[in-house]
Formats: sequence, structure tokens, C-alpha cells
Amino acid sequence: MPFQQHHLAAHKAELRSKLREQRRNFSTRHEAQKKLDHHLNKLVESLALPQNSIIAAFLPLPTEPPIIQGLKTLNNRGHTIIVPITTPQKALLWAPWTPQSTLRTNALGISEPSPPYQTSQAFYDAQLRLIPALAIGADGRRLGQGGGYYDRLLEHDPTPEKNYGTTYSWEILPSVPAEPWDAKLFHALTENGLHKLSVQ
Repeated sequence: MPFQQHHLAAHKAELRSKLREQRRNFSTRHEAQKKLDHHLNKLVESLALPQNSIIAAFLPLPTEPPIIQGLKTLNNRGHTIIVPITTPQKALLWAPWTPQSTLRTNALGISEPSPPYQTSQAFYDAQLRLIPALAIGADGRRLGQGGGYYDRLLEHDPTPEKNYGTTYSWEILPSVPAEPWDAKLFHALTENGLHKLSVQ
């Protein structure tokens, strides 16, 4: 690995470690959940999405932004929620989710619905997409968990303006270490509301 790339990888690893520790120590997650519920539903209303729109989201780990209640509210309002399924090839499939879905926990500790699964086209067809992130730079660069699942998915995305990085407000940073293949996002959704990012 070239020195510059090695240095960048080490910088990413250091930042990920710091952010994960901050998430573990976050003590007002319940309050953040209420705020995220409000801002998520406000976003859907502002986009004037028709009833039964497809919303691609994710089922958060315990330390990730708590969007479950917001997804339940949207499902109760008639929207179709789809969530990712990881594969050994580090690609993402998609499956419909409701509060009544039977879930299993994958090797990464992420909850996933049962089959049948859909291809990445289901994600591209969604009217709104919530993308998990550990941090997002002001220029839209996304720092993920390191698996590359979303970078591969978003590389071929024909409508990136539908993507909203979902993270905590303190994880919107002036910049994050990024490589050419790291995804860019136009917007971020946090417990404090929406952030428009300066994507170049």
C-alpha cells in the first residue's frame, strides 16, 4: 500500500474509533429519537411524497441514530420501507420492513428481514433514501463503517439527490478523510434537522 494511502487509511481508522466511542457514551439517545422522528416526518412532508412511496432506510445498531420510531410512523402513514441485506460479496440486497417483520441478526450484528429479497434496483427506485454514516464532511463526503457496501451501491446511483446521510449533529464535520471512491451526499439528516452539503 502506498504511503499516502496507508496514511489515509490510518486517519480513517482513528476517526472511526473516536466516533464509535462518542456514540457509545451518548446519553440522550431517547431525546434524539423524538427529534429524529419529527425531522424525518417533516422531511417527507416537505418532499410531498405520495402515499405508499418507497423509502429506503436502515435498521440501526444500538449506537446508530435511532430512526426506528420515525420509520414506524412512516409505515403507519402508508409508506413502504425497505432496508438492506448484506451479502458475502459486500453488496446490498433490499427487503420490505414493517414493525411486524420477523428479523434475524446477521454476522455484523444488524437486524435483517426474512426473504424474499430485491436487487439494488429497489434502492434506486425509492423516492427517499436514508444512508447511515459515521460522519459526513461539509463537502458531502461520507465516512462509513469501512465495509464499502454503500460506496459500491452509490457509485452507480442515477439520482443521488434523493440520498440523505443519517448521522448525529456532531458528526457533521468540516472535512473527513476520503478516497476517490468514497460516496458523496447532498443532504444530511440529524436530530437537529436537515443540513444541505456543499457537494462539488
